[in-house]
Amino acid sequence: MLCSNDEIKVYEGVNTRMLNQDVEPYEEELVEFLNTHSDDNESSYMDKLCSYQSVGLDFRFSRYLLLYLERFGGKLYSGKLGAFTSERFNHSWVEVDDSVYDTTFIGKWNKDDYYALFGVTGEKEIDIDNDVDFKIYKSKNHEFVPEKLKSLSYFDWYSYKKNNTVSVFPIREQLRIVEFPKGYTRKLTQ
Repeated sequence: MLCSNDEIKVYEGVNTRMLNQDVEPYEEELVEFLNTHSDDNESSYMDKLCSYQSVGLDFRFSRYLLLYLERFGGKLYSGKLGAFTSERFNHSWVEVDDSVYDTTFIGKWNKDDYYALFGVTGEKEIDIDNDVDFKIYKSKNHEFVPEKLKSLSYFDWYSYKKNNTVSVFPIREQLRIVEFPKGYTRKLTQ
């Protein structure tokens, strides 16, 4: 099943924003946290995030981001986005002030632009004091020594979905990966 023209426009909008550097990479400290922390002894949060198995696990990975971002006022949200299928799909992300941190459309987005591009509906803040999953991840969170530090890339959903005739999630290795531009040094402030 081919993507609708509306869906293709969303993916094209993602790529345009990425290439124009309208979407920032995660801050260095967040990337370092993801590389050096884990909830098991197998792999870092970054390893999990970069894994081909991570597509569709945004609720879990948003909580990983929040483990670091809660000290900056980060809040966990869920809602429905208009991408990937003709139906709106459930999704989760983290907001800090006017920014959205997404783990599927990897990067730090301007909140207004993110909400407009993806047509966010039904958004609600998740109460992390009563969120069982977040409590479990927080209790298991520990420092992890990675074999190698990884950097973040964004994934070219546009090219994949435009040329794909099957309405399924790809494994991340099938996607053309484009590195974030270098040179961002802006740090979060407490």
